[in-house]
Amino acid sequence: MISTKQIKEKSVENLLSLITEYDIYKFYIGPEFCLGCNISSPLRVGDGNPSFSTFKGPKGLKWKDFGTGKSGDFIEFMKEKFGLSYLEVLNKLYVDLDQIKSQAVPYYFFPGIQVKREIKIKKRDFTKFDLDYWQSYGSNQQILKKYEVSGLKKYWLIEGSKEMAFTCIKDNPVYSYHYGSNFYRLYAPFDSNYKWRTNSGSEILQGWNQLPLEGEKVILSKSLKDIMCLFGQGYTACGPQSEHTIIPETTIANLMSRFKEVIVFFDNDRGGIEASKRYERYNFKSVFLPSGSKDISDYYKEFGENKTKLILKEIL
Repeated sequence: MISTKQIKEKSVENLLSLITEYDIYKFYIGPEFCLGCNISSPLRVGDGNPSFSTFKGPKGLKWKDFGTGKSGDFIEFMKEKFGLSYLEVLNKLYVDLDQIKSQAVPYYFFPGIQVKREIKIKKRDFTKFDLDYWQSYGSNQQILKKYEVSGLKKYWLIEGSKEMAFTCIKDNPVYSYHYGSNFYRLYAPFDSNYKWRTNSGSEILQGWNQLPLEGEKVILSKSLKDIMCLFGQGYTACGPQSEHTIIPETTIANLMSRFKEVIVFFDNDRGGIEASKRYERYNFKSVFLPSGSKDISDYYKEFGENKTKLILKEIL
């Protein structure tokens, strides 16, 4: 039971210190709720063509009903669903608070994904070396912050009762990609033995949390480094853990409903070309860099920003 002492005032800030936006959507939408999926609209009766989606936006979980064009945050959802004013919505949420809390579940990037290996990290400030390294691939400090990339001082890998601690050294920096909740991918660019460590599954798309509500086009790329490079040049992108990872149908449907065009931009090698063919059945356009250039972040490093802008304008 939530006591009145825990609720100093009925505000959104206090509410979200007790429950999450995920809990609210799940409680009021019901068992059909699925973050990142298209479902029948809970705001309209008889929606036979699933056209309602909830997803993580730049500032919290958002929703959109593609049948009506309406969208917003959880407050707007409640206003639309129950015909309430802002203050009435807050009051209802506090009245239902104990019930919502009793049904709360851990919030993962996509529902149903379980963390098999726990990763804990201790961050450090970026050094000049770090910033120069990432800038050489087209990503400045603001982009790194947006995509939740951090330099690490130390990290721990935990599986059951086994825990291993690793201290990061200056000559072999390790960076963490945070995908939401407890999901991380660790990147050690100069380590030939342990370049990657992760506890994220194939269901998680890199750059998904940074996508806008909707737009003209979104690019599927195979690495966060490329996704960030593309963002720095004004393009919206996300992508699987690798070119050979199969993106779930529900995620493809979500992208198609939010963006007018989806473009596949994988590496210009045998693996990338073969992997891009998987998306031909969706009529997605595939593009590649000129022969001799593998991916866009490496192209940026080799040729610089001006030539990168020109080649992107040419192929996209």
